[in-house]
Amino acid sequence: MAAITVLLLIKMPIGLALLLTGFIGLSVIRGLNPGLDMIGSRPFDINSSYDLAVVPLFILMGHLTFVAGITQDLYFAARQWVGHLKGGLVIATTLANAAFGACCGSTTAATAVFGKVAIPEMLRQGVNRSLAAGCVAASGSLSAMIPPSILLVVYGILAQTSVPKLLIAGFIPGILQATLFSLMVFVRASINPKLAPPVARVPWKERFGSLKGGVWGVVFLFMLVMGGIWGGLFTPTEGGAIGAIGAFILVLATKKFSRSLLNESFLETARTTSVIFIIVTGAMVFSMFLSLSGVPTRVSQLIVTMPVPPLVIVLGTMLILIALGCVVDVFSMMFLTMPIFLPVMRALDLNLVWYGILVVTTTEMGQVTPPFGLNCFMLKSVVPELSLGEIFRGVGWYVAMFFVSIILVMFFPQIALFLPNTMSR
Repeated sequence: MAAITVLLLIKMPIGLALLLTGFIGLSVIRGLNPGLDMIGSRPFDINSSYDLAVVPLFILMGHLTFVAGITQDLYFAARQWVGHLKGGLVIATTLANAAFGACCGSTTAATAVFGKVAIPEMLRQGVNRSLAAGCVAASGSLSAMIPPSILLVVYGILAQTSVPKLLIAGFIPGILQATLFSLMVFVRASINPKLAPPVARVPWKERFGSLKGGVWGVVFLFMLVMGGIWGGLFTPTEGGAIGAIGAFILVLATKKFSRSLLNESFLETARTTSVIFIIVTGAMVFSMFLSLSGVPTRVSQLIVTMPVPPLVIVLGTMLILIALGCVVDVFSMMFLTMPIFLPVMRALDLNLVWYGILVVTTTEMGQVTPPFGLNCFMLKSVVPELSLGEIFRGVGWYVAMFFVSIILVMFFPQIALFLPNTMSR
């Protein structure tokens, strides 16, 4: 871990740092030739994995729905339905972000999109600048939980547990987080109406009219993909392929298709996938080195013999993740800690699907906590008139809601496990 820390401090990408450390460790334990054989063959084996094929498909699905203009449709519909409530525009942004999470597994993409779509409208209507910024940065992280979630897929591969169950498990906790965000805004706006003035109420006819077009497309796409996975009709990879095709049909239906937009979607998908796959490859090699070294086994034996309840140990791992989330990005945090934490959870005989939801919730917090807060910096880049101070002040209340969500899922596991337990396989 010290070697990785040094490599990260000298600005080496996390994937390469993990790969280099794992290679050196394997070479020390097994010899140079086995180490060279490992890094010569293992990357191909990892990146040709059928389970990982879902990652570029989910990413492409998100890029295509963005090209189709779905975000504007979702935000307009949410505004029509809840804009008249206290804090209505902020709540609308949260709900639209949650809906966009059903077709986009990237938190930074969701933050960038709604930074452009929702921030100008909220500021124009007199919403507090910090509240508007905090809403977009925090609710953008809902894409990490609400399926299809790339982070849940990666966790499933690291934990060697059911990816379909993980994806389905993220639905209720994701809705819970969106609800907590909305309730927090409603209460604060009720106490201080100047924080987020409501907009005029619109007739029911206009509300239902706002649901046409892309909104129904997203609903259909989500039900098709996740319903098929939940019902056991197809695997997540097959669901990702169906979702990408469905998103392409949405682009055609909205008459926004062009070769340049299609090329841009494929190019961005390739860029994002390449970064993720390099990190996954390095993490797998590093995990193999840790397994051969016996460190996870010794750590597990040490921890499980501690005279404390398992929930205390789980809470301890959450606190470590929260601390790491302040200084490193979510993928780095997961790949650095899961090779150590997962053997402990197995030794304690805890449900790895439930634990995965806790891990992803904690990494969501890491997306908005200073000083790293990737979503905060993404929002600053797309809305430069907002200061980082305003953004970080705005996410404070949302971090508190993340804590509430973690506690609820920790003490009421069925929030995460109810839907997976109903799956046909």
